[in-house]
Amino acid sequence: ADRPGPHKRRQIRTGSLFDIELVERTTIRVRIDIWDTFKAWLREELSESAVLALFSCAPLLALVLRDYADTLYKTGASLGSYRQLLAHSQKLTPLLRPHLRPAWDTVSRWEEVEPVCHRTPLPEIVFQAMVGVALVLRWKRWAATGFLYAAARTDAPRLQLLDEAHPWVYIKIEKPKSRRRGARIQHVKLNEPAAVRFLEKTWANLPPDELVYPGSPNMFRRRWDEILAILGLPRSLGLTPASLRPGGAISAFQKGVAVNDLLWRMRLQSLATLEFYLQEMSAVSILPSLDADTRRNILSSASLHKACLRA
Repeated sequence: ADRPGPHKRRQIRTGSLFDIELVERTTIRVRIDIWDTFKAWLREELSESAVLALFSCAPLLALVLRDYADTLYKTGASLGSYRQLLAHSQKLTPLLRPHLRPAWDTVSRWEEVEPVCHRTPLPEIVFQAMVGVALVLRWKRWAATGFLYAAARTDAPRLQLLDEAHPWVYIKIEKPKSRRRGARIQHVKLNEPAAVRFLEKTWANLPPDELVYPGSPNMFRRRWDEILAILGLPRSLGLTPASLRPGGAISAFQKGVAVNDLLWRMRLQSLATLEFYLQEMSAVSILPSLDADTRRNILSSASLHKACLRA
Protein backbone atom coordinates (compact mmCIF):
# COMPACT_ATOMS: atom_id res chain seq x y z
CA ALA A 1 0.00 0.00 0.00
CA ASP A 2 1.16 3.52 -0.75
CA ARG A 3 -0.10 4.69 2.65
CA PRO A 4 0.17 1.87 5.20
CA GLY A 5 -1.91 2.61 8.30
CA PRO A 6 -4.67 5.19 8.72
CA HIS A 7 -2.52 8.29 9.21
CA LYS A 8 1.02 7.17 8.43
CA ARG A 9 3.24 8.09 5.55
CA ARG A 10 6.02 5.90 4.32
CA GLN A 11 9.36 7.39 5.35
CA ILE A 12 12.59 6.87 3.45
CA ARG A 13 15.23 6.23 6.11
CA THR A 14 18.95 6.66 5.69
CA GLY A 15 21.57 4.35 7.14
CA SER A 16 21.24 0.70 8.05
CA LEU A 17 20.02 -1.23 11.06
CA PHE A 18 23.33 -3.12 11.03
CA ASP A 19 25.14 0.15 11.82
CA ILE A 20 23.30 0.57 15.14
CA GLU A 21 25.42 -0.47 18.13
CA LEU A 22 23.78 -2.17 21.10
CA VAL A 23 26.66 -1.50 23.50
CA GLU A 24 28.19 1.73 24.75
CA ARG A 25 31.09 3.31 22.87
CA THR A 26 33.40 2.98 25.85
CA THR A 27 32.66 -0.75 25.99
CA ILE A 28 33.35 -1.05 22.27
CA ARG A 29 36.76 0.60 22.70
CA VAL A 30 37.62 -1.73 25.57
CA ARG A 31 36.60 -4.76 23.53
CA ILE A 32 38.67 -3.66 20.53
CA ASP A 33 41.77 -3.28 22.73
CA ILE A 34 41.21 -6.73 24.24
CA TRP A 35 40.67 -8.25 20.78
CA ASP A 36 43.85 -6.63 19.44
CA THR A 37 45.79 -8.07 22.38
CA PHE A 38 44.42 -11.52 21.59
CA LYS A 39 45.44 -11.23 17.94
CA ALA A 40 48.93 -10.08 18.95
CA TRP A 41 49.22 -13.16 21.21
CA LEU A 42 48.20 -15.39 18.30
CA ARG A 43 50.87 -13.87 16.04
CA GLU A 44 53.50 -14.52 18.73
CA GLU A 45 52.49 -18.18 18.93
CA LEU A 46 51.62 -18.94 15.28
CA SER A 47 52.67 -17.99 11.79
CA GLU A 48 50.60 -15.48 9.82
CA SER A 49 49.21 -18.19 7.55
CA ALA A 50 48.19 -20.27 10.56
CA VAL A 51 46.40 -17.27 12.08
CA LEU A 52 44.48 -16.69 8.87
CA ALA A 53 43.53 -20.35 8.72
CA LEU A 54 42.42 -20.26 12.34
CA PHE A 55 39.95 -17.42 11.71
CA SER A 56 38.41 -19.40 8.86
CA CYS A 57 37.59 -22.35 11.14
CA ALA A 58 35.11 -21.42 13.88
CA PRO A 59 35.34 -24.66 15.95
CA LEU A 60 39.13 -24.45 16.10
CA LEU A 61 39.06 -20.74 16.97
CA ALA A 62 36.65 -21.52 19.81
CA LEU A 63 39.09 -24.05 21.27
CA VAL A 64 41.94 -21.54 21.05
CA LEU A 65 39.79 -18.97 22.86
CA ARG A 66 39.15 -21.55 25.56
CA ASP A 67 42.87 -22.20 26.01
CA TYR A 68 43.62 -18.46 25.98
CA ALA A 69 41.62 -18.16 29.20
CA ASP A 70 44.30 -20.14 31.02
CA THR A 71 46.99 -17.79 29.70
CA LEU A 72 45.05 -14.76 30.94
CA TYR A 73 44.43 -16.40 34.31
CA LYS A 74 48.11 -17.21 34.84
CA THR A 75 49.23 -13.69 33.88
CA GLY A 76 46.83 -12.03 36.34
CA ALA A 77 44.30 -10.63 33.85
CA SER A 78 40.74 -10.00 34.95
CA LEU A 79 37.84 -12.34 34.32
CA GLY A 80 35.86 -9.38 33.02
CA SER A 81 38.33 -8.84 30.19
CA TYR A 82 37.94 -12.48 29.12
CA ARG A 83 34.15 -12.16 29.13
CA GLN A 84 34.46 -9.08 26.92
CA LEU A 85 36.73 -11.02 24.57
CA LEU A 86 34.18 -13.80 24.14
CA ALA A 87 31.33 -11.34 23.59
CA HIS A 88 33.34 -9.42 20.99
CA SER A 89 34.55 -12.54 19.19
CA GLN A 90 31.03 -13.88 18.62
CA LYS A 91 29.96 -10.46 17.36
CA LEU A 92 32.78 -10.38 14.81
CA THR A 93 32.34 -14.03 13.89
CA PRO A 94 28.66 -15.01 14.28
CA LEU A 95 29.38 -18.63 13.28
CA LEU A 96 31.55 -18.88 16.40
CA ARG A 97 28.62 -18.63 18.84
CA PRO A 98 27.48 -22.30 18.84
CA HIS A 99 31.05 -23.47 19.46
CA LEU A 100 31.82 -21.28 22.51
CA ARG A 101 30.29 -23.55 25.16
CA PRO A 102 33.74 -24.86 26.28
CA ALA A 103 35.00 -21.27 26.60
CA TRP A 104 32.02 -20.24 28.75
CA ASP A 105 32.56 -23.34 30.88
CA THR A 106 36.07 -22.02 31.49
CA VAL A 107 34.49 -18.78 32.73
CA SER A 108 32.56 -20.83 35.30
CA ARG A 109 35.79 -22.53 36.43
CA TRP A 110 37.46 -19.12 36.76
CA GLU A 111 34.55 -17.92 38.91
CA GLU A 112 35.06 -20.87 41.26
CA VAL A 113 38.62 -19.82 42.11
CA GLU A 114 37.99 -16.06 41.84
CA PRO A 115 34.52 -15.19 43.17
CA VAL A 116 32.84 -11.95 42.20
CA CYS A 117 34.28 -9.04 44.18
CA HIS A 118 31.47 -6.73 45.27
CA ARG A 119 31.97 -3.03 45.84
CA THR A 120 32.42 -2.01 49.45
CA PRO A 121 29.03 -0.86 50.82
CA LEU A 122 29.04 2.64 52.31
CA PRO A 123 27.31 2.58 55.73
CA GLU A 124 24.49 5.09 56.06
CA ILE A 125 26.12 6.84 59.02
CA VAL A 126 29.33 7.35 57.00
CA PHE A 127 27.31 8.95 54.20
CA GLN A 128 25.64 11.23 56.75
CA ALA A 129 29.09 12.15 58.12
CA MET A 130 30.33 12.96 54.61
CA VAL A 131 27.36 15.26 54.01
CA GLY A 132 28.01 16.92 57.38
CA VAL A 133 31.63 17.64 56.47
CA ALA A 134 30.57 18.94 53.03
CA LEU A 135 28.09 21.35 54.62
CA VAL A 136 30.73 22.65 57.04
CA LEU A 137 32.99 23.24 54.03
CA ARG A 138 30.06 25.02 52.31
CA TRP A 139 30.01 22.50 49.49
CA LYS A 140 26.21 22.61 49.43
CA ARG A 141 25.73 21.56 45.82
CA TRP A 142 28.16 18.69 46.32
CA ALA A 143 26.14 17.55 49.34
CA ALA A 144 22.85 17.92 47.47
CA THR A 145 24.22 15.98 44.52
CA GLY A 146 25.37 13.30 46.95
CA PHE A 147 21.74 12.76 47.98
CA LEU A 148 20.72 12.37 44.35
CA TYR A 149 23.67 10.13 43.54
CA ALA A 150 22.78 7.96 46.52
CA ALA A 151 19.22 7.65 45.22
CA ALA A 152 19.92 7.32 41.51
CA ARG A 153 23.62 6.52 40.99
CA THR A 154 23.71 8.73 37.91
CA ASP A 155 26.03 11.53 36.82
CA ALA A 156 23.61 14.35 36.00
CA PRO A 157 19.94 13.61 36.69
CA ARG A 158 17.24 16.24 36.25
CA LEU A 159 14.53 16.93 38.82
CA GLN A 160 11.12 16.00 37.51
CA LEU A 161 8.94 17.20 40.39
CA LEU A 162 9.55 19.48 43.36
CA ASP A 163 6.29 20.69 44.86
CA GLU A 164 5.35 21.85 48.34
CA ALA A 165 2.22 19.69 48.15
CA HIS A 166 4.35 16.60 47.53
CA PRO A 167 7.20 16.12 50.04
CA TRP A 168 9.28 14.03 47.71
CA VAL A 169 11.44 14.34 44.61
CA TYR A 170 11.25 12.27 41.45
CA ILE A 171 14.56 12.00 39.64
CA LYS A 172 14.33 11.41 35.91
CA ILE A 173 17.17 9.33 34.45
CA GLU A 174 17.24 9.80 30.71
CA LYS A 175 20.02 7.35 29.82
CA PRO A 176 20.10 4.55 32.41
CA LYS A 177 22.61 1.77 31.92
CA SER A 178 19.82 -0.81 31.78
CA ARG A 179 17.80 1.03 29.10
CA ARG A 180 18.33 -1.76 26.56
CA ARG A 181 17.01 -4.36 29.00
CA GLY A 182 14.10 -2.36 30.43
CA ALA A 183 12.49 1.07 30.38
CA ARG A 184 14.45 3.54 28.27
CA ILE A 185 13.71 6.40 30.67
CA GLN A 186 13.61 5.56 34.36
CA HIS A 187 13.08 7.35 37.64
CA VAL A 188 13.80 7.05 41.33
CA LYS A 189 12.09 8.70 44.26
CA LEU A 190 13.71 10.55 47.15
CA ASN A 191 11.24 10.94 50.02
CA GLU A 192 13.31 11.90 53.07
CA PRO A 193 11.61 15.18 54.14
CA ALA A 194 14.74 16.91 55.47
CA ALA A 195 16.73 16.02 52.35
CA VAL A 196 13.92 17.21 50.08
CA ARG A 197 13.77 20.59 51.84
CA PHE A 198 17.54 20.89 51.55
CA LEU A 199 17.44 20.15 47.81
CA GLU A 200 14.70 22.73 47.35
CA LYS A 201 16.68 25.46 49.10
CA THR A 202 19.89 24.55 47.30
CA TRP A 203 18.48 24.40 43.77
CA ALA A 204 15.42 26.65 43.93
CA ASN A 205 17.02 29.46 41.90
CA LEU A 206 18.97 27.39 39.37
CA PRO A 207 18.19 28.04 35.67
CA PRO A 208 16.23 25.16 34.10
CA ASP A 209 19.09 24.24 31.75
CA GLU A 210 21.80 24.14 34.42
CA LEU A 211 23.11 20.87 35.76
CA VAL A 212 22.44 20.20 39.42
CA TYR A 213 26.20 19.84 39.96
CA PRO A 214 28.35 22.29 38.01
CA GLY A 215 31.64 20.41 38.28
CA SER A 216 33.02 17.43 36.40
CA PRO A 217 32.85 13.83 37.65
CA ASN A 218 36.56 14.10 38.50
CA MET A 219 35.89 17.16 40.67
CA PHE A 220 33.10 15.34 42.48
CA ARG A 221 35.44 12.40 43.10
CA ARG A 222 38.29 14.62 44.34
CA ARG A 223 36.01 16.21 46.91
CA TRP A 224 34.72 12.76 47.84
CA ASP A 225 38.29 11.59 48.54
CA GLU A 226 39.08 14.78 50.46
CA ILE A 227 36.08 14.29 52.75
CA LEU A 228 37.06 10.67 53.40
CA ALA A 229 40.55 11.86 54.34
CA ILE A 230 39.10 14.43 56.76
CA LEU A 231 37.10 11.67 58.44
CA GLY A 232 40.21 9.49 58.65
CA LEU A 233 38.93 6.77 56.29
CA PRO A 234 41.81 5.28 54.27
CA ARG A 235 41.60 4.61 50.54
CA SER A 236 42.35 0.95 51.21
CA LEU A 237 38.71 0.54 52.33
CA GLY A 238 37.64 0.98 48.70
CA LEU A 239 34.89 3.51 49.38
CA THR A 240 33.91 5.20 46.11
CA PRO A 241 30.71 6.85 44.84
CA ALA A 242 29.78 3.40 43.51
CA SER A 243 29.61 2.28 47.17
CA LEU A 244 26.43 4.33 47.66
CA ARG A 245 24.22 1.90 45.77
CA PRO A 246 25.11 -1.27 47.72
CA GLY A 247 25.25 0.72 50.96
CA GLY A 248 21.75 2.07 50.40
CA ALA A 249 20.41 -1.36 49.47
CA ILE A 250 21.80 -2.97 52.60
CA SER A 251 20.60 -0.12 54.83
CA ALA A 252 17.07 -0.39 53.45
CA PHE A 253 17.08 -4.18 53.78
CA GLN A 254 18.25 -3.98 57.39
CA LYS A 255 15.41 -1.53 58.11
CA GLY A 256 12.88 -4.08 56.87
CA VAL A 257 12.22 -2.95 53.30
CA ALA A 258 10.87 -5.90 51.31
CA VAL A 259 13.15 -7.40 48.67
CA ASN A 260 10.54 -6.81 45.94
CA ASP A 261 10.40 -3.12 46.90
CA LEU A 262 14.18 -2.95 46.74
CA LEU A 263 14.05 -4.48 43.28
CA TRP A 264 11.83 -1.62 42.11
CA ARG A 265 13.84 1.08 43.87
CA MET A 266 17.11 -0.13 42.37
CA ARG A 267 15.57 -0.60 38.90
CA LEU A 268 16.69 -4.23 38.77
CA GLN A 269 15.04 -7.06 36.86
CA SER A 270 16.53 -10.16 38.44
CA LEU A 271 15.19 -10.98 41.89
CA ALA A 272 17.65 -13.88 42.19
CA THR A 273 20.62 -11.55 41.63
CA LEU A 274 19.46 -9.15 44.36
CA GLU A 275 18.79 -11.97 46.83
CA PHE A 276 22.22 -13.44 46.12
CA TYR A 277 23.87 -10.07 46.73
CA LEU A 278 21.98 -9.38 49.97
CA GLN A 279 22.85 -12.84 51.31
CA GLU A 280 26.55 -12.21 50.68
CA MET A 281 26.85 -8.58 51.75
CA SER A 282 24.25 -7.77 54.42
CA ALA A 283 26.62 -8.70 57.24
CA VAL A 284 29.61 -6.89 55.69
CA SER A 285 30.59 -3.57 57.29
CA ILE A 286 33.72 -1.46 57.48
CA LEU A 287 32.72 0.00 60.85
CA PRO A 288 34.18 -2.75 63.12
CA SER A 289 37.60 -2.27 61.53
CA LEU A 290 37.79 1.47 62.31
CA ASP A 291 39.76 2.85 65.24
CA ALA A 292 38.16 4.86 68.04
CA ASP A 293 39.22 8.28 66.69
CA THR A 294 37.73 7.60 63.26
CA ARG A 295 34.48 6.41 64.80
CA ARG A 296 34.26 9.62 66.86
CA ASN A 297 34.88 11.67 63.71
CA ILE A 298 32.06 9.87 61.95
CA LEU A 299 29.59 10.23 64.83
CA SER A 300 30.29 13.95 65.32
CA SER A 301 30.13 14.69 61.59
CA ALA A 302 26.89 12.71 61.24
CA SER A 303 25.36 14.84 64.00
CA LEU A 304 26.43 17.93 62.00
CA HIS A 305 24.55 16.50 59.02
CA LYS A 306 21.33 16.22 61.00
CA ALA A 307 21.70 19.67 62.59
CA CYS A 308 22.45 21.38 59.26
CA LEU A 309 19.49 19.76 57.54
CA ARG A 310 17.17 20.80 60.37
CA ALA A 311 18.49 24.35 60.11
